[in-house]
Amino acid sequence: MLRRSVLVLVTSCLAATTLFAAAAPVEAAVAINTIKSRQNSATEALEITVLSVSESTQAHPFAGYPGCTRTVRNLTVTAKVDVVRRSTSGLQPGNVIVFDATVVSVWPCAIPGGNFGQMLSPGDRVEAYLRPAGTGDKMFLPNDLNKLR
Repeated sequence: MLRRSVLVLVTSCLAATTLFAAAAPVEAAVAINTIKSRQNSATEALEITVLSVSESTQAHPFAGYPGCTRTVRNLTVTAKVDVVRRSTSGLQPGNVIVFDATVVSVWPCAIPGGNFGQMLSPGDRVEAYLRPAGTGDKMFLPNDLNKLR
């Protein structure tokens, strides 16, 4: 009888855990096709060197995940253009550009799709796929950024 009670308890706990996990808000990772589409639709395809980065950070508890913190870092990046692969705005190597980027991290939890964006630091070489910002003093917004090795 005790064995049956333990089995029912374990089965109930597993079912409740599965139900909770299915109901919790989880962001999916970005599909490779989506990334390629963003790269292809970018008006500027460049290799850049980061000159400076200014950052504002906001951290809050991550809803639905006790003990987890979601940190959003808004970056303003100034960079020098090294290589132009495609540019509808007429960028040339040596031009200096400014763009905003966002980096989101969830810690200490491992949540699929919970982390995105890349921290950039002065000196980083980056493959940048950008689009016009259209407003404000920033020239571009990123479609995709990839650090080069």
